[in-house]
Amino acid sequence: MSAQLVSVTPESFTCDVVLDCDVVTELQLKNLTTSNVAFKIKTTAPQLYQVNPITGVLPPSSMVPVIIMLKRLSRYPDRNNPKEIKHKFLVQTAIYDTADVSLADFWAAKEAQHKPKEGNPAYLDSRVNCQLIIPDTNAPAAADTAALAANTDDASTLRSLLEERRQEYQGLMDYSITQSTNIRQLEAKVTQLESERASLLTSQDALTARIESLRARVAEHDQEREAAAKARSDAALSSGKPLTPAERLTAPVSIVAWQAIAAVVGAFVIGAVLF
Repeated sequence: MSAQLVSVTPESFTCDVVLDCDVVTELQLKNLTTSNVAFKIKTTAPQLYQVNPITGVLPPSSMVPVIIMLKRLSRYPDRNNPKEIKHKFLVQTAIYDTADVSLADFWAAKEAQHKPKEGNPAYLDSRVNCQLIIPDTNAPAAADTAALAANTDDASTLRSLLEERRQEYQGLMDYSITQSTNIRQLEAKVTQLESERASLLTSQDALTARIESLRARVAEHDQEREAAAKARSDAALSSGKPLTPAERLTAPVSIVAWQAIAAVVGAFVIGAVLF
């Protein structure tokens, strides 16, 4: 594996922290291939974020939104502690060509097979950086209240949008998996028909060769039969012995004709002598 299977937008983002309020960010995953691609998302701070969907299948050339929601915080993180304000998301991707295997089993197998240090990765990954923006705690309380109201409305709207897109995405994923299964079944049928056609052509060639062999044997037999008949006729003609009916049937036409003429002439001479 070398080229990326999926593009992730944006590659980094920031979250403005508002106490007691969910903060929502949207990522876009786009399938860059003509195959189904499975994805799985991990984060270095799972206790702070909710990701939806966290795993799924992208149909060929399709796009899916991923909602990353910073959970409500009751206190501000320490802005001087990088571990509290800088987090990462890992987007794992792999070609998904086994529709009869669940995503959970699929990723369990990939994790077991993944050995990048040995040059044998089982999946690709993309990293997305996130930084929390801590507001100035000396700002007026009214500003915090307005920001809280705005973020609450945004979160509600995004939740509704997320549910709609999730349903659309699920429908597309089911349709794509069904079509992939149908395509594999048709390809198997085509392979079977091609095999049967090749077998029939082989049988036809064998029958043709058998027929040609029989024709050659018949022609050879006819030649031998004609040669034997001619030899008998020539021998009879040389000895003056008349041909038997069986020999007449197998004799060449010229000999039979001459013997017929000889018989007529002989009969004419005998008749002339008697009468």
